[in-house]
Amino acid sequence: MSRILSIAEWESLEVLPIPKLVSENEKGTVYTVLKVGVLFAKNATDYKEKEHKEYLYLPTITVGPGVNKCAFRLPLSLSAWAFDQVALTHSGDIAFPAEVEFGVLNDRVYAEYIL
Repeated sequence: MSRILSIAEWESLEVLPIPKLVSENEKGTVYTVLKVGVLFAKNATDYKEKEHKEYLYLPTITVGPGVNKCAFRLPLSLSAWAFDQVALTHSGDIAFPAEVEFGVLNDRVYAEYIL
Protein backbone atom coordinates (compact mmCIF):
# COMPACT_ATOMS: atom_id res chain seq x y z
CA MET A 1 0.00 0.00 0.00
CA SER A 2 1.31 3.42 -0.84
CA ARG A 3 0.98 6.16 1.72
CA ILE A 4 -2.39 7.86 2.04
CA LEU A 5 -1.67 11.56 1.69
CA SER A 6 -5.09 13.19 1.39
CA ILE A 7 -8.61 13.02 2.77
CA ALA A 8 -9.84 12.11 -0.73
CA GLU A 9 -7.45 9.14 -0.86
CA TRP A 10 -8.61 8.01 2.60
CA GLU A 11 -12.25 8.31 1.56
CA SER A 12 -11.57 6.25 -1.58
CA LEU A 13 -10.55 3.25 0.54
CA GLU A 14 -13.19 0.67 1.38
CA VAL A 15 -14.08 0.38 5.06
CA LEU A 16 -12.69 -2.76 6.67
CA PRO A 17 -15.58 -5.27 6.88
CA ILE A 18 -16.37 -5.60 10.59
CA PRO A 19 -19.22 -7.86 11.73
CA LYS A 20 -21.92 -6.72 14.13
CA LEU A 21 -22.18 -9.21 16.96
CA VAL A 22 -25.37 -10.03 18.83
CA SER A 23 -23.76 -11.38 21.99
CA GLU A 24 -20.39 -11.71 23.72
CA ASN A 25 -20.43 -15.40 22.79
CA GLU A 26 -19.89 -14.53 19.14
CA LYS A 27 -16.48 -13.83 17.66
CA GLY A 28 -15.50 -11.01 15.35
CA THR A 29 -13.41 -11.35 12.21
CA VAL A 30 -9.71 -12.04 12.69
CA TYR A 31 -7.39 -10.32 10.22
CA THR A 32 -3.66 -10.61 9.74
CA VAL A 33 -2.70 -6.97 10.22
CA LEU A 34 0.42 -5.96 8.32
CA LYS A 35 0.37 -2.23 8.99
CA VAL A 36 -1.69 0.43 10.77
CA GLY A 37 -1.50 4.10 9.85
CA VAL A 38 -3.15 7.45 10.48
CA LEU A 39 -3.59 10.52 8.32
CA PHE A 40 -3.45 13.76 10.29
CA ALA A 41 -6.41 15.73 8.91
CA LYS A 42 -6.87 19.34 9.88
CA ASN A 43 -9.28 20.16 7.04
CA ALA A 44 -11.71 17.25 7.42
CA THR A 45 -14.68 19.54 8.00
CA ASP A 46 -17.40 16.92 7.56
CA TYR A 47 -15.75 14.59 10.06
CA LYS A 48 -14.64 17.26 12.53
CA GLU A 49 -18.23 18.46 12.98
CA LYS A 50 -19.32 14.92 13.83
CA GLU A 51 -16.44 14.37 16.24
CA HIS A 52 -16.38 17.94 17.64
CA LYS A 53 -12.61 18.18 17.24
CA GLU A 54 -10.26 20.69 15.63
CA TYR A 55 -8.36 17.93 13.80
CA LEU A 56 -8.64 14.19 13.31
CA TYR A 57 -6.50 11.15 12.79
CA LEU A 58 -8.04 9.20 9.92
CA PRO A 59 -7.12 5.55 10.51
CA THR A 60 -5.97 3.05 7.88
CA ILE A 61 -5.04 -0.60 8.00
CA THR A 62 -3.33 -3.04 5.66
CA VAL A 63 -4.30 -6.67 6.06
CA GLY A 64 -2.80 -9.77 4.47
CA PRO A 65 -1.69 -12.45 4.14
CA GLY A 66 1.36 -12.11 1.92
CA VAL A 67 0.91 -10.80 -1.59
CA ASN A 68 -2.87 -10.57 -1.13
CA LYS A 69 -2.50 -7.53 1.10
CA CYS A 70 -5.20 -4.90 0.89
CA ALA A 71 -5.60 -1.43 2.40
CA PHE A 72 -8.79 -0.30 4.13
CA ARG A 73 -9.94 2.63 6.16
CA LEU A 74 -11.05 2.02 9.71
CA PRO A 75 -14.09 3.58 11.41
CA LEU A 76 -13.30 6.90 13.09
CA SER A 77 -14.12 5.29 16.43
CA LEU A 78 -10.83 3.35 16.06
CA SER A 79 -8.73 6.50 15.49
CA ALA A 80 -7.23 6.47 18.99
CA TRP A 81 -6.51 2.73 18.71
CA ALA A 82 -4.77 3.24 15.35
CA PHE A 83 -2.74 6.18 16.68
CA ASP A 84 -1.63 4.06 19.65
CA GLN A 85 -0.60 1.21 17.33
CA VAL A 86 1.55 3.57 15.25
CA ALA A 87 3.22 4.94 18.39
CA LEU A 88 3.80 1.47 19.86
CA THR A 89 5.26 0.25 16.56
CA HIS A 90 7.69 3.17 16.40
CA SER A 91 8.77 2.56 19.99
CA GLY A 92 9.35 -1.14 19.28
CA ASP A 93 6.73 -2.31 21.78
CA ILE A 94 4.67 -4.13 19.14
CA ALA A 95 5.44 -5.53 15.72
CA PHE A 96 3.38 -6.49 12.71
CA PRO A 97 2.19 -8.80 11.28
CA ALA A 98 -0.24 -9.64 14.07
CA GLU A 99 -3.62 -11.34 14.34
CA VAL A 100 -6.32 -8.87 15.42
CA GLU A 101 -10.02 -9.53 15.97
CA PHE A 102 -12.47 -6.80 14.92
CA GLY A 103 -16.14 -6.62 15.77
CA VAL A 104 -19.01 -4.38 16.79
CA LEU A 105 -20.59 -5.31 20.10
CA ASN A 106 -23.21 -3.18 21.82
CA ASP A 107 -22.70 -0.49 19.14
CA ARG A 108 -19.00 -0.22 20.01
CA VAL A 109 -16.29 -1.12 17.50
CA TYR A 110 -13.41 -3.05 19.03
CA ALA A 111 -10.00 -4.35 17.99
CA GLU A 112 -8.29 -7.01 20.11
CA TYR A 113 -5.00 -8.78 19.56
CA ILE A 114 -5.14 -12.58 19.37
CA LEU A 115 -2.36 -13.85 21.62
